[in-house]
Amino acid sequence: MTKQPIDLARACNIVGALVIAGGTTLSIAFYKDYPPNEHLSSLGTRSPVFSDISKQTIQPPYPDLFNYALICGSVLLLSNAFLNYKYLRSLHRIRQSIFVAVVMVFAFLNLGMVGIIDLGMERPLHDQLAKNFFYAIMVAYATLLYILIDERRKRQKWQKWTEATKFMIIMYLLLLSIQRQIVLFGWIKPGMFGFIGNGLYQRLWGVGFILMVLLDSFLSVEEDQTISE
Repeated sequence: MTKQPIDLARACNIVGALVIAGGTTLSIAFYKDYPPNEHLSSLGTRSPVFSDISKQTIQPPYPDLFNYALICGSVLLLSNAFLNYKYLRSLHRIRQSIFVAVVMVFAFLNLGMVGIIDLGMERPLHDQLAKNFFYAIMVAYATLLYILIDERRKRQKWQKWTEATKFMIIMYLLLLSIQRQIVLFGWIKPGMFGFIGNGLYQRLWGVGFILMVLLDSFLSVEEDQTISE
C-alpha cells in the first residue's frame, strides 16, 4: 500500500483541526461581549439575533471568520473519516470500518453546513445541523470505543500508545456528553454535583474533539496479521 494518500490525509486532518480551533479561538477573542454560556455556533451569526440561552442579542464582529473556518475545516476533516476507516481495516474490522467512515462523513458534512446556515438565517435548521453533527460523531466514537475495548481484551494490552490515548479521550467526551444530556433533560441543574453549564461544556468538549482529531493523524494503519474480526 502506498503511503502517499495516508500522508496526505494526515496532513489534511491536522490542518483541518487547527483551522477550526484557530477560527473559533480568534472569533471568541474578537467578540469582547461574547456571552460565556452561549453556543459556540453563535459566533457565526451574520445578522443580530436574540438568544434564548444568554437572553441577549448576539452580534459577533467577524462571523465569517468562524463560518469559513468551520466550512474549510470540515471539508479537510473528511480525511479523518478516511484515517479511521484505514485504521479499522488494519484491525480487520471491515464492517465497522465502513460504518464509522459513513457516519463520520455525515457528521463533518453537517458541521460544515453549520457554517453556511448560521443561527440568524434559519434557526431550526441550524440547530438540527449542529445536533446531527454531535450525535453522529458520538455514535462513531462509541463504536470506536467498543472496538478499542474489544481489541484490548484480545491482546491483554494496548498495542500502541495512540490506542490508549484514543480510549481516554473518547471516555472524556462520552462522560461530558452524558452529563450534558442529564442537564438538558432537566434532571440536574448546572452547578449541582459538579455538573457544568452550556458554555463551559461546549469549550471542554471542543478541546477534546480537536485533540481526538489530531491524535488520529498518528494512528497506525498497517495491517495487523495477529488479530481478526
